[in-house]
Amino acid sequence: MNNDRSVSIDCKQCGVNVPTYKSRLGRKKFCSRKCMTDFHNLFVEVPAIQRVMDKVEKTNDCWLYNGNLNPFGYGRVKSGGGDVMVHRVSYEHFVSKLPKGLEIDHLCSVRNCVNPEHLEAVTHKVNVWRGKVTKNLKLKEKAYANAK
Repeated sequence: MNNDRSVSIDCKQCGVNVPTYKSRLGRKKFCSRKCMTDFHNLFVEVPAIQRVMDKVEKTNDCWLYNGNLNPFGYGRVKSGGGDVMVHRVSYEHFVSKLPKGLEIDHLCSVRNCVNPEHLEAVTHKVNVWRGKVTKNLKLKEKAYANAK
């Protein structure tokens, strides 16, 4: 290239050396539209359920999500531009879409469990009540064990 305004770059997809102008240096990254499309198709979002299941350890009972947990111990994953709870992703994949006005209750009381057999769609009132009952039962069991 004998023009002093011309430079060359390597295509990000196929590596071919492509001549370009210095003024386009920051924008020109591919030798063709096909290479640009092929490159961007490599980064298509992996479905949330696949990203969740890649980080699950199946025990005899629970399926424990070992990825990102919020401060309360619930798993979360990025999907559709925001965070989604992993137990909801699991429920909606394996059982059905969550009906409006309902939320997921962990029947096993393990917050990072995504086993669909341990998840049930309930109202907020039922979920809170079950949480309090479970917590009180655990406290009573602990007190009983300490009394022995």
